[in-house]
Amino acid sequence: MWQTVIKQRQGYLRCVIILSTLSLTLNFIILLGESSYMYMYLQKQFGWTMEKYLPFTAYTTLLHGSLHRDKSFTTLSTVPVIVVYVFNTKLQIPEMFIVTAVTALGIFEKVGFAYSVYEWQFYAVKIVGSTVYATPTLVRSQLSKCLPSKDIGKILTFISLVESHGLLLYSPLYNMVYVSTIHNFANYIFLFSAILDTLMFGLFG
Repeated sequence: MWQTVIKQRQGYLRCVIILSTLSLTLNFIILLGESSYMYMYLQKQFGWTMEKYLPFTAYTTLLHGSLHRDKSFTTLSTVPVIVVYVFNTKLQIPEMFIVTAVTALGIFEKVGFAYSVYEWQFYAVKIVGSTVYATPTLVRSQLSKCLPSKDIGKILTFISLVESHGLLLYSPLYNMVYVSTIHNFANYIFLFSAILDTLMFGLFG
């Protein structure tokens, strides 16, 4: 499998494979890390209770679908489906152009969360941020069009394998950031996500 990933390919395809893998893993870390500390942040900063947070969770699940930690982000719903269907299928916009755009929207979402005060603002910003859940589908679609059919399975398996290591990284990384800033700059956790999103934007760009 590793030989398939690193073997010489036409143009920059080998580099594209590696950068796509790193970007999807980073995306995985951001989404898992942020969601893990969302309730603690809202509870500390705004006094949210579970009665207020559970409808927000249901709302976000409706927007972007389910999060499968064992198989990455494999279920799409509402906003990601609209993004893929309208912009890629109907308008024929290349996948990587869409991915770059939704990554930029992801940065906007993180900054929006960091400075949101009212409940409706969190709901509104989440609509924008839900577009990033289309990223794994679009990246895999682009790679499947560029790679020989005999290599697709091995490359996608490699990507999923590397993504799974995000499970080992997101918790200590976000825990360190949250614990370090909880008392004097609690919303930094979202700005930290924005920084990682900016790095991902650079990789996709």
